[in-house]
Amino acid sequence: MSDAESDAEAAILELLAARGHGKTICPSEVARALAADEDFRPQMEPVRQAYASG
Repeated sequence: MSDAESDAEAAILELLAARGHGKTICPSEVARALAADEDFRPQMEPVRQAYASG
């Protein structure tokens, strides 16, 4: 797993914990969180890979 995928996995877990039991998140939410104030689209592939491997 790449560093970008590890970061994405950590962000996924953090967002899910914040959202609460039984709730979902969108992959683009994770990408936006990772990108901060930059374009989130380049973050989508690592997020997809983290979802697929998780």
